[in-house]
Amino acid sequence: GERAEMIADGARAAGMQETEITRCRDGEEALMVLKEEMNPGDVVLVKGSRGMGLNRLVNVLETQS
Repeated sequence: GERAEMIADGARAAGMQETEITRCRDGEEALMVLKEEMNPGDVVLVKGSRGMGLNRLVNVLETQS
C-alpha cells in the first residue's frame, strides 16, 4: 500500500537486506509473492487494513495450509 516504502525504510534501518524486503501494491500482489516464496512451516504476519482486502489474502492462505 501507500506506506510500504516507509515500512521498507524502517526495515533497512533495522538491518534487513534489500533482497529480504518486498513491497506490494495490494493484497493480490502480496498473495502472488507469498505463493512463490512460502515453504511448509513458514509463519506469516499479515498487518494492514480491511480496506486493503488483506482478510481475503488471509482466507486464501488458511485454506492452502
